[in-house]
Amino acid sequence: MKKRLTLLVLGVLALYTAHAQFVIFDVSRFNTNVNQPESIVHLDVEKDGDADFVVAFSKDKRVVLYRKNNTENKYSVVPMYSALDGAADLTKGDFNNDGFEDIIASGTVAGNHRIVFLENNKTGGFRQFEEVVKSTSNAFIGLEAVDLDQDEDLDFISVEFSTVSAPGDLIFWQNDGSGSFTQNVLSSNSVDARQTITLDYDKDGDLDIVSAEGLGKKLALYTNNGSLTFTKKTLIADLNICNSMATHDFNNDQKPDFLVSEYVGDMVKLYVSNASNTYDLVVINAAVDAPGDVELIDFQNDGRMDILVAYNY
Repeated sequence: MKKRLTLLVLGVLALYTAHAQFVIFDVSRFNTNVNQPESIVHLDVEKDGDADFVVAFSKDKRVVLYRKNNTENKYSVVPMYSALDGAADLTKGDFNNDGFEDIIASGTVAGNHRIVFLENNKTGGFRQFEEVVKSTSNAFIGLEAVDLDQDEDLDFISVEFSTVSAPGDLIFWQNDGSGSFTQNVLSSNSVDARQTITLDYDKDGDLDIVSAEGLGKKLALYTNNGSLTFTKKTLIADLNICNSMATHDFNNDQKPDFLVSEYVGDMVKLYVSNASNTYDLVVINAAVDAPGDVELIDFQNDGRMDILVAYNY
């Protein structure tokens, strides 16, 4: 039986910022008969002000654009690529400096691990892919677009599936400005990482990296020491196979909060920063079947961030 893509839209109704934080959400769904959605990103593909999104379907080997139809709350399904074995992860950004957001996707089928570049054609679709890398040994996931070297060309980061006994690599893919990338390993001590977020966590002017480690059961912070060298420490521990994360300052304290999905625990949780420089836990949804990607976007244009969750049932 086919699994259904269910996109939970969790709309924030209130956040109280007293001693304890409480978050209340409404739920709505998009359902289509598709196989095994693994990753989702939102973007404005035509620069028309509408919230479009792209989904990677692992079993179907497809990358698909859901393009919003002008002011109607309906979406057109636009195929982007249909032969990416084990389509697993996505990131977005203007990698070729033409003013439109492109997509980079990875596939994780054994013996055919690939990263591909899908270029925006500026008319509501994407051109054929260009292969960034192909490998028989490394499964590249956790793609994140970021100008890590701060040279004004958009690069990206990846991590690898791995085990506790054999950690994987945290990799920086440096852009030459035209969408051609060079591989640089930043760390070989990444324990089954699933996703990264870059931010200036310590506010020293350079970009640090937060990594969600699945079997490591934690969020790890890589502090940038300058010259693209990093020191690793545990930021949030005791997670239950964290599969995805997003960050936003929900309580307006000028410090990042972290939204996480727990693949094994079937939960979506929010860790809110507090005055002690630790995190308070808020359970957003405790009955999400094997949640995958989580994204934050203001769907309702009310100034408050909503949550988009991809999961199978």
